[in-house]
Amino acid sequence: MLELAETIYTGEDDVLPGKKRQFLFGRAMYNSIVLAWMSGAMALEDLHGRMRVLMHQPVAWEYWAATHPERASMPRDTDQAQVARLVDEIVEIFDRKTNLMRGGSWASRRRIDRKGAPSRADTPCRG
Repeated sequence: MLELAETIYTGEDDVLPGKKRQFLFGRAMYNSIVLAWMSGAMALEDLHGRMRVLMHQPVAWEYWAATHPERASMPRDTDQAQVARLVDEIVEIFDRKTNLMRGGSWASRRRIDRKGAPSRADTPCRG
């Protein structure tokens, strides 16, 4: 039987099933927060605070790095793109303040090669 975690894109094909489930849970939490803000149920300051809590977890950083190509194609003037930029800033601050990520900084993970495809630096942390 095919598990739900195997049917939803999480950024990379080689993510282990347990990690996919973590990514899916993180995505559900992220979408719930964004939906609450977009519907007017929470202020931008609350959105920022909840995203700080969510993105405090290293697995959330891995998910965020793995799904960067999805966000890179968003039109910049959308609400979703505004939230993505806010979360990028949060992750960059956490990256500067901690040493949890191995193999380079968050900024180096977001590099795009000359052909426009994500570079190997865009892959999530392993370990």
